[in-house]
Amino acid sequence: MSYTEKFGIASVRRIILKISAILMLLAIVYQTYFFIQPSVTITNNSQYLIEKASVTLPYSHWNFGTIASNNTNTIYYALDQNDGSYFYQFKMKAPLATEIAGECGYVTHSQYHKRVSITLTANLSVDCHTN
Repeated sequence: MSYTEKFGIASVRRIILKISAILMLLAIVYQTYFFIQPSVTITNNSQYLIEKASVTLPYSHWNFGTIASNNTNTIYYALDQNDGSYFYQFKMKAPLATEIAGECGYVTHSQYHKRVSITLTANLSVDCHTN
């Protein structure tokens, strides 16, 4: 005896509808979480490989890892931060083998959906933008 024969087609449809509704709700919660969380994006528009990119906030330090030319990396961070600046540091791979460091933007507690973009330009200057 199959499941549909035992419980009926209407019962199977209700179960499928409930499972679908739960999955849709989970997808909405997941998307909302990332919409609310603030983030930092590093974009490498130079011709050089960033061997190590990092950003430091008052309560956080992130290593973005290696970022190839014309690539980006984004990290989402906790809303619970003390006031302070975004300090960035890029270590470039040889033959350039230099370090670019500075600060940009300002972080405060509970900045919902804040987006900070730090871009290494083709001439190795840094542009910062906040949305």
